[in-house]
Amino acid sequence: TCLSTQCTEKLTLKSSNEDPDAMTIVLDGDTTTESSIFSFDLSAEESGSDITLNQIGVNVAVVGVSSLNEVVNAFHLDINGKSYYANAYVGTGKTAKLIFSEVGSVKIPKGKKVTAGLVGQFKAKKTIPAGTMISASLLPSDVNAKGSKGAMSIGGSAQIGEKHTLALAGVQLGSVIDGTSAGEAVQVASGIKTELNYGKMFLEFEVTSFGDRSE
Repeated sequence: TCLSTQCTEKLTLKSSNEDPDAMTIVLDGDTTTESSIFSFDLSAEESGSDITLNQIGVNVAVVGVSSLNEVVNAFHLDINGKSYYANAYVGTGKTAKLIFSEVGSVKIPKGKKVTAGLVGQFKAKKTIPAGTMISASLLPSDVNAKGSKGAMSIGGSAQIGEKHTLALAGVQLGSVIDGTSAGEAVQVASGIKTELNYGKMFLEFEVTSFGDRSE
């Protein structure tokens, strides 16, 4: 066994510039939707020899629905332009550990790094609860790899992806960017009949449209 702190064979889990910022993933009512939800780097830049992956585990979680199976059909991990699908997993809860054993064919040359991107294949949905979100993460211990001397420990730190909102096509009301000040408000007093008393003001919001609303 070769520990990464004691030899020149070294693999490090790092953040990736390709890890997507928090976003709204728009689901289709008739067909599945694929979207990248998380990315991380595996670096052999400080290694004196090539590293071969055995398997990778990624933790996924949802909020707003009772289980992953409600919104996801499958997951795959994209590395060097190739997709590796997750082993069978239990998706009846809000969290699951995805195991990617197919990555055993991936070799990281010494002095290089690879970026792994987790892609979700989301189900066609006609309705979805507001506030439904998905996220992913992993620890160095979730990565299993070997060098020329056999199994090795993985350096680096925990990588935690952003929470992404799952939604149907629509508009999102943002923060107030302008509005009537107290001095500009118009107030009408009619006397006795209170239903005729009213005030006038305006508020300006940021509105974001997402998805195809042509139907």
